[in-house]
Formats: sequence, C-alpha cells, structure tokens
Amino acid sequence: MKPFFWVEIRNGLNSSLMYDRWCSLCPLIRSLTPRDITREGYTFQARVAKLLVNGAWNWPQAWLSKAPNIGTIAAPNLSDTRHDHLRWRDASGNLLCFLVKCAWELADMDNVAPTLMDIVSFIQPMGNSRMAKCIFGKLLLAATSYFIWTEHNNCLFKHVKRSPKDIRDMIMVTVRLKLLSHEELVRARKFARSNWDVF
Repeated sequence: MKPFFWVEIRNGLNSSLMYDRWCSLCPLIRSLTPRDITREGYTFQARVAKLLVNGAWNWPQAWLSKAPNIGTIAAPNLSDTRHDHLRWRDASGNLLCFLVKCAWELADMDNVAPTLMDIVSFIQPMGNSRMAKCIFGKLLLAATSYFIWTEHNNCLFKHVKRSPKDIRDMIMVTVRLKLLSHEELVRARKFARSNWDVF
C-alpha cells in the first residue's frame, strides 16, 4: 500500500525529504546512505523546504555524484499558506483524496464473486510468499482459526467457556512455540518481536 500514498508538496514543511514519496524517485533514502545524508549536515528529519533555496534545489554535490538522477527532480512551487497533503496515487498516476474505494479498486476485488471459494481462489496465490511477515501471518491465522473453532465446539458440546484473554494467550503461546521450533524462521521471529511483541 505504501507506494500508493504520496505527499502533495505545498509548503514543504511537513514532508520528509528522505522518507516520504513526493516524486517518482522517492523515497530518497533508497538512493543515499545514512552516512551520505549526515556527512552533508542533514538529518533524517529534514524537510523538503530545507533543500529549496529561491525556488530551486540546493542539492549537495556529493549527493549528485552518488545519485545523479536526483538532479532531474523538478522543484515544487512552495506556498506558505497551504500545508502539505497526503494523497492516493491511482494506477493512472493521478493524485486523489484517499478513499477506501480507491484501495478496493486497486485490489481489483470488484470482479470476485462474494462466495468463499472465489475469494479463496483469488487470495491463494498470495499465500505462497515466503516473506517473514507472510509466514507470521499464516501462523497467526492458523492458530486463531484453530482455537476459535475449538472454543466454539467446547461451548456447544461441553458447555465450557473460556475468556477472550485466555484464548488470546493460547494463540500467542502457540505461535511463539512454532516460531521457536523452526530455525529457518529467524526473520519471522525478528518481525514478530519488533511488531507484535510475541517474544
């Protein structure tokens, strides 16, 4: 989703020079190393307006030699009275106000029939990814589905009911143990530790 969120530069004071996507070459952190940035006296929090002088870019020569394509970026016209805006960039390259409808159209699920088989067959190719985030998501989905199904059966047949907190804890323990038991899931463990506080 991130490539579709763009910043429309107006005063340049709210947009990150390095991390925001405000032109086709952005984010600039992909072209420059942290050492390149700090060597020229800039920080990671630098704003777009800081690099504009009298309506023109003031690129450091070291940056231009390292990433000559940044010299081709057109300088935006700054307006002190207007703030930068986060926009949605559609497949045609138009900047629009963000609506959930835009993201739904991008996912192209309008053509998918609202039946379980059709939705699963549409999503299934995405399940073959071996990225850490996908592996962790698959484990979490499997554990959640299993424990909710088990809890449903316990309520129906044994008349035993556990609290949502207990079910959540069982899911977390199961996912944690599964991640710990596989050596090749090192990246998934790091992802789980940093984003979900599983470890």
